[in-house]
Amino acid sequence: MNWTSSGQKRWVLIAVIGWLAVLGFIGFEYMKAADWHWQSSEDHEKNANASDVFDSLKRVEYREVSPDGARTALQYQMKFRPDLYQDYYRDYYPNQSIIAVANHKDNTEQYLFTGDDWTGDPHWIGNDYVFFTAHCGTDCESIYLVNVGSKETLFAIAGWDVSSQDIWETTFRDWFGKTFTFAGMVSGVRSATINNKTYLIFSRESGNDRPLTEKRFLFTGTALKEL
Repeated sequence: MNWTSSGQKRWVLIAVIGWLAVLGFIGFEYMKAADWHWQSSEDHEKNANASDVFDSLKRVEYREVSPDGARTALQYQMKFRPDLYQDYYRDYYPNQSIIAVANHKDNTEQYLFTGDDWTGDPHWIGNDYVFFTAHCGTDCESIYLVNVGSKETLFAIAGWDVSSQDIWETTFRDWFGKTFTFAGMVSGVRSATINNKTYLIFSRESGNDRPLTEKRFLFTGTALKEL
């Protein structure tokens, strides 16, 4: 009888300990969930504050609407703040210009490129691609092409020099690996859509600043065709 009473007490004690363990586990999980919710709220608030600070520092320098009117290409110039950039020349200067695209349908914006003050204005070439120039050096122009859907980025370069005939001549290595040569030096680059066809157009001039006729290339999305 004493053994039975002792056994019953032991089972009661085990049951109590088991329930305390279950309650402790439930309490621990609740505290974890509460802590996660608190941290998530804090992180969300920090991200929102960081986004507000970022938006307050950027200024629209240029905007251009796509031919179909669905999107806008933007160039932002960032203001310098010593508390956000560790070093002016290392952190700020190479990242002060931002190329982005705003989608009118869902009111979203995506960033495509960050560069220095030499980064040119973004221009649409068709409805799915944006191109812009970047610093190259002397007597040359770097030209980036970005697919705004996939963000695939291609690089081209146009460089000009005096030929053996003592006239300026431009060599253009395009985004698709093909090389072209034409007279004059490049003074500007733009695009145009005419009769549902898209063109990359170089403004050019001779060595004595005399303007020459524009040089046009038909853009197909996978190639440039010289005209």
